[in-house]
Amino acid sequence: MILNKGVHIMGAAAIAGAVSICDFASIGTNATVLPSVSVGASAHAGAGAAVTKDVSENAVVAGVPARPIQ
Repeated sequence: MILNKGVHIMGAAAIAGAVSICDFASIGTNATVLPSVSVGASAHAGAGAAVTKDVSENAVVAGVPARPIQ
């Protein structure tokens, strides 16, 4: 797992395996980030999201599976 500077992970979030979370990204409460996924800089995963694919920079994703909402 790689966590860069300014990463914010809320309570009860599950991060599994070889995950890379870039600068200033945030992972919401009860969100799950699956193995081999990268979360881009300043991206946000909403509460309860299931992040199954890479998230691009500045994206906001939510849902199961997580999809861009912005």
